[in-house]
Amino acid sequence: MGKLITIWGSPNSGKTSVSVKLACMLCRGNDSSEKAVILILTDLITPAVPVLFPNSRAQDLFSLGSVLSKPDITPYDVAANLMTSRNMDNFGVLGYRAGENRHSFPVAYNEEKIEKFYAMLCTMADYVIVDGMSVAENDLLTDTALRRADTIIRIAAPDLKCLSFLMSQSHIEGGQEKSIQVLNVPSENITAPVSDVASHLGRIYGVLPYSPMLAQQMAEGRMMEPLRDKRYVRNLQMIAERVR
Repeated sequence: MGKLITIWGSPNSGKTSVSVKLACMLCRGNDSSEKAVILILTDLITPAVPVLFPNSRAQDLFSLGSVLSKPDITPYDVAANLMTSRNMDNFGVLGYRAGENRHSFPVAYNEEKIEKFYAMLCTMADYVIVDGMSVAENDLLTDTALRRADTIIRIAAPDLKCLSFLMSQSHIEGGQEKSIQVLNVPSENITAPVSDVASHLGRIYGVLPYSPMLAQQMAEGRMMEPLRDKRYVRNLQMIAERVR
């Protein structure tokens, strides 16, 4: 049975970039063996599929909404709609396409259906990573993933808006015993001492530094490619070891 890992945090804290890079790292394993990883992109406000696959043909892009709209979701439905990257066949992505929103699909699922969906994904992959929406109360995929996760990675950015958001939204999280808090620096223009952030939010498990290389990959739609930033990769490796 695979592990369910939920990544959650404030808007603009870098949740998606952390989700993608963590998924890429986990699919390579820590013992030279490949692991199967499925990444679920829940954002219907700003769909991430066009950001991760900007150069893919329309016929090669599939929708998470189409999968969830099926009366009874099967492993075949999931496998047929997974998007993969070149040289990473063991890493599949489900998310929403450009132009899709809450009105694109009928409301065809409830909490029970989503719980069964995640349980099925965990039989198909070693790791299922859910890139959650910030306001989980408005998204059943995120809310269920927070409650059912084996590990929750709470992403904090070192700025006042993020701190305010996290302090006001902490009630929506799953159990504290399965949560780790990670400070992610998504921009070179926002930073604060880790000690200042920890004084408001508590223990910081790890810090992901600002990476110009990562920012360039995001801007150019190359997030699925390996990252050469040794400091960022080293710190992410510590987080990967924690969730394995």
